Amino acid sequence: MHPLTFEFAPSGAKGKADIAALAMISLVLAGAIGGCASPGAGIRGDLAVYAWSGEGLEGRRLTSGNVEITSTLRDEDFERGLAEVAEAAHAAFVRFLPPRSATAPPLRFMVFSDREQWARFMAERFPHQAAVHARIRTGGVTVGDASYLFFRNRSTTLATLVHEGWHQYVATRFDVALPAWLEEGLACTFESIDVTGAEPRILPEDNAWRAGTLREILSRDQVLPLTDLLRLDAATALLDADASAVQRYYAQVWALVVFLQDGPDAALRARFHALIDDIASGEFSAKLSAARVTDAGLTERPYGEQVLRVYFGAPPENLDAAYRAYLIQLAHLQRVPSPTAREEPR
Repeated sequence: MHPLTFEFAPSGAKGKADIAALAMISLVLAGAIGGCASPGAGIRGDLAVYAWSGEGLEGRRLTSGNVEITSTLRDEDFERGLAEVAEAAHAAFVRFLPPRSATAPPLRFMVFSDREQWARFMAERFPHQAAVHARIRTGGVTVGDASYLFFRNRSTTLATLVHEGWHQYVATRFDVALPAWLEEGLACTFESIDVTGAEPRILPEDNAWRAGTLREILSRDQVLPLTDLLRLDAATALLDADASAVQRYYAQVWALVVFLQDGPDAALRARFHALIDDIASGEFSAKLSAARVTDAGLTERPYGEQVLRVYFGAPPENLDAAYRAYLIQLAHLQRVPSPTAREEPR
């Protein structure tokens, strides 16, 4: 046995272009901050901005066609940028998973100036969830039909806004319980969104934040087997004694969704799109229920594994090797033999 060693090594023109794209993501998002709407992908309807106060706080409320943002940031240019990105994200959600009803509430966000302000508000509003919320060090959380974020820096706040917006979109437009790996993995794919063109464009593979964590996981040989990953959720990872466990969880479910959606296996890609089509049409729950009738042992497995088995036709251990190989590609790494391994005779 030799230790696993990797180096960050994008190969060829595509690899270099991918790295350039990763570096550009924060700039793409930040392009919405300057107060000027991007052509074609901006605010749907008029943006209204007015003073707001409540629960001992003061700030601004911004409303547009599909978005309502309440903010204590006191930075109107950035707040307008948040509304711009939230509208573009909403349009991307609709394109990816069309809602079954034409009427739906706006995506609602509260954005706090810092974590301390956020933590006080959350402790008073949701005391029963205090243990989980206390472990959140970056970003925010969605509870019911609203998302609660705190500012760390512009790129992280924008990515968190889109991530939590996806959770809201699913919760308010679909009467379905998605497995944690799928919902969280998709939320991570939406964190990289290009809003500079005529239509918002999702860049699932180009997530510098998650790719960086993935490189650390691979280098430290901390990849969870799919069987273990499928039984986890973000709340469980948050309560882990290791504070970095939740970031490793997000990176791996992001990678799993990209592997199934855009990976090298055409059959898996087709099955993934069938899964998304069933969620959109309302057939997902019925298909899962029917599978449980014909396979009595299915109900004994974790929910996330049930969905994988039904829609991808294989137990997780059968996909594990291909998934692990894809992680190396997605993280732009190449395996480097140890010196001892190179010296061994063939």
